[in-house]
Amino acid sequence: MTTHTSIRKPMRPLTAYHIFFQIEREYIIQTTPGSSADSSIHAHKQYLPNVPAKYSNIKLSHDWYAGPGKRSKRKHRKSHGKIGFLELSRVVSGRWANLEMEDPETKRFVTGIAKRELDEYKREMQEYEEMIQQTGGVVVQPKAKSSASSTKKAKLAIKAPVVPSSTSYMCTRGVSKHQRHQHNEQVKSLYHRQSSYVITPPGTPPPLPPLPESVQSSGFELELLPEAALSSVAAVASAPSSADEVAAKEEEVDYSISIVDSMGHHIPSSSPSPSMMSGDKRDHPELEEESLVDPLFELKFDEQEASPANKQRYMVTRCNSMVLEVEEMYKLWSSQ
Repeated sequence: MTTHTSIRKPMRPLTAYHIFFQIEREYIIQTTPGSSADSSIHAHKQYLPNVPAKYSNIKLSHDWYAGPGKRSKRKHRKSHGKIGFLELSRVVSGRWANLEMEDPETKRFVTGIAKRELDEYKREMQEYEEMIQQTGGVVVQPKAKSSASSTKKAKLAIKAPVVPSSTSYMCTRGVSKHQRHQHNEQVKSLYHRQSSYVITPPGTPPPLPPLPESVQSSGFELELLPEAALSSVAAVASAPSSADEVAAKEEEVDYSISIVDSMGHHIPSSSPSPSMMSGDKRDHPELEEESLVDPLFELKFDEQEASPANKQRYMVTRCNSMVLEVEEMYKLWSSQ
């Protein structure tokens, strides 16, 4: 039974310097005093004939000069602890620079191996090009038995976790190009549908809150003031009315001549009231004397100010002010 496999292009061989590096490395490791980290590193090596006299007592593997892809694989382990790679490279490169004069035998030896490997590489490349022209890049080869490496790869493929089906894995190899395109179209349509939504303000403002029960139970008819009155009320409302400013204003008031209104507030007056000019002074001469002494002297309150008609007028004024405040709040809310 045969299978179709791709043709593998031959790999370039080692140069003369790299071949010298391999044999000189073995010479340095085996001639340096000390024991190796792993005694089994020389188990597959042996003394080879037809090598320079310098390396006659050095054990080498049969494919020590083979290039990539031709050398037999070995288990990776720490071979020695005698010299580091950087130091080894420095020593070998220094010896290679003077190899023509100091050891011409070794130079001819490694150069001959490099030339022979290069000729073999050229022959393999010619066969490769002819095979490409005949088969179009595919060659028929007999099916070989599964090696240990292929068996290991198959086991790893079985143990590999299954990638779940989710949008976060759209870039994996298991998802086709058509599925990724379909997913992108769904995301774009969702974005355009959400961006088409427009938030509009309500058509009509909500109704005003009801008036307090104290105003509703008074039974008086409330009259709305014109726009001029509303603007004046707004100006008064925007004026600062903190406790410190009110206290400062009260300190500036002169209470030497004042009267008390129906709410118990002091009202300064620059001239005495008519009641004081009529018969109150004559009936109470002691008040005249006290007015000259007490700076906070209060004039006698007129009883007409506390009549029911005046109280009713005051309540209507308070109700009007509350309605104005509610209308001002509504205008501010509507303008936002």
